[in-house]
Amino acid sequence: SIVGGTLRSDNLVLIAFEVIVITCATWIARRFFDRRSFRGLGLNLNQSTWLDFIVGFLLSAFLFSLIYITTSIMGWTQFQSWAWESDNFVHVISKTAVMFLVFLGVAYREELISRGYHLQNLEQGSNLPLAVIISSLIFSTLHLSNPNFNWMAVIGLLAAGLFLAYAYIRTKSLWLPIGLHLGWNFFEGTIFGFPVSGMNNFSLIQQQIHGPVLITGGEFGPEAGLLIFPTLLLGAYLIRFYT
Repeated sequence: SIVGGTLRSDNLVLIAFEVIVITCATWIARRFFDRRSFRGLGLNLNQSTWLDFIVGFLLSAFLFSLIYITTSIMGWTQFQSWAWESDNFVHVISKTAVMFLVFLGVAYREELISRGYHLQNLEQGSNLPLAVIISSLIFSTLHLSNPNFNWMAVIGLLAAGLFLAYAYIRTKSLWLPIGLHLGWNFFEGTIFGFPVSGMNNFSLIQQQIHGPVLITGGEFGPEAGLLIFPTLLLGAYLIRFYT
């Protein structure tokens, strides 16, 4: 999908193409192989759809605000400037909007595959705990080609997969995981300026990371650092509280 280590606004067309292709392929698989409905993956529209999506987005915003505050207080990150100090304000707004759409496409695409088709088909063929573990492992290995991928990234992304699977299990819907996934990537990269799973992109906050790589994740981003684990545990508790 996205290669070269940089997630830019010109990837929007590529993301849109991937969303269409993956949606069509999943629909065909559900319709003709599984004999089940596409919406049955957890895409039904009801009164809780928007609430789940928005709560997921805001929960990730809260969690990543905690990560940014913690790393700043500890001196592991150093604020440098705002994006509009070196770019036209209108350009900054347009780039932010485009990145939101890019990450929306990424969130939908990855949740449709991992917490949708993989998790649910594995559960039907085995059991829920095994399905959660295997689908989360697959989700982690899907990032193998990302820049700066390492063994800590494997574990961190596995934990992220378990976290997103928990959101699906609590709601039996993909809308909460999609909101969480979108909010996580958007605030991680576009707002706070961390690498998003090894990829650098436009961000409102320009910063430098100085802290220990084992904790901060270094050039791969917080998913490869120890800080991710208490953050996800807190997030899981808040999901439980919400549901």
